[in-house]
Amino acid sequence: SYFSSNYFATTCAWAGFYMPTKRRRGADLIDGGPQCHDAVAVFEGKAQAEVRVHSVVLRIASPVFDAMFSSEMKEHATKRFKVDITSRDKFVEFYRFLLPVSGRDSKVSADNVDYILEISEYYQVQALKDESAAV
Repeated sequence: SYFSSNYFATTCAWAGFYMPTKRRRGADLIDGGPQCHDAVAVFEGKAQAEVRVHSVVLRIASPVFDAMFSSEMKEHATKRFKVDITSRDKFVEFYRFLLPVSGRDSKVSADNVDYILEISEYYQVQALKDESAAV
C-alpha cells in the first residue's frame, strides 16, 4: 500500500497542499519525487535540466529569492526560475547547504569554495558567503 510503513503523511503548509512523503534525509529529497516541492530551477545549455526545490527554503536563505517569489515577478506566478550563473550540479550542491538537515552535513572545501562563494554572492546568502570566505 502507498501508506505502508515506509511512508508517512506530511503537511506542507507553506506549499498549500498535503502530500504523502517517504522518510528520507533532506539531501535525498532533491529530485526524489513529489516531496512538497513547489518551485523549479531551470538550467539552460546542452542538456536542459530542471531541479525541483522548496521555495520557502530559498526565500528564508536569500533576499533575492524572497523578492522573486513574493513580488509581481513572473517567478511568483510560475514558480519557475532560470539559473544561468552555474551548472545544475553546482546549484544542487549550493541548494543542499540551504536545506535544514543535509545542510549540516555539507562542508565548504577547497574543491567547492569558488563556485559556492560565487552562487552565494549572486543570491545574497550571507551565512554561506561568510563560511566560504573563512576557507
